[in-house]
Amino acid sequence: MSFQINITEFLKIYLLLFIERSVTFYTIIQIKFNIFYNWLVKTNLMIYLYQLYTKYMVHDIEMIMDNKIIYSTNKNELYVYNEDYMDFFIYVDKDTYPMNKLICKKKIDYNENYGVCSFKFQMINVRLSEHESYVIDLNNKKENYYVVSNVIDKFVICYLLYKQYFILKDGYTISYNLDLIDDKMDFINLNESDIIVLDVGSYKIVHNKKK
Repeated sequence: MSFQINITEFLKIYLLLFIERSVTFYTIIQIKFNIFYNWLVKTNLMIYLYQLYTKYMVHDIEMIMDNKIIYSTNKNELYVYNEDYMDFFIYVDKDTYPMNKLICKKKIDYNENYGVCSFKFQMINVRLSEHESYVIDLNNKKENYYVVSNVIDKFVICYLLYKQYFILKDGYTISYNLDLIDDKMDFINLNESDIIVLDVGSYKIVHNKKK
């Protein structure tokens, strides 16, 4: 019985010592971390590292060719790519949710002070044939294409068909009818030659002669 009491007392003492040393160790680590953190703030190293990361590591530009994202890069590295081979560019604002996406035909079209549309289409239905049609969405939980000056043409339609339905079409040869219902419930029928240009509270349709 005496042996059991000694073991119990020993375990209690050991546990108390362990807790005491653990608290001491944690306190020392916390002090060291605070000193290191204050040094980082004082030297602006954290700001510099963040700026370096956003400058070279954050890829917020998508280059689209044949309906797919073939490269992702950023403004500082965009100059190395030849825009003549791209169908268009998408600048992604990763600070927004859903992420606003700016569609640009040229690299220089990018505008950081872009505006967001205040309206949405009720429906955009792409009819590839009498028995094949797809409703595409310019806004969902992840991304938003309702950005002022975004141009929705046949290349963008092909890109969204592939992105949302894995339907692969050639932007140069595709033929379709587009049934549009706008925010005022007006019904509009377009084809692959027509272009939709988004504005703040409205849109404009550019009719081109069908080839």
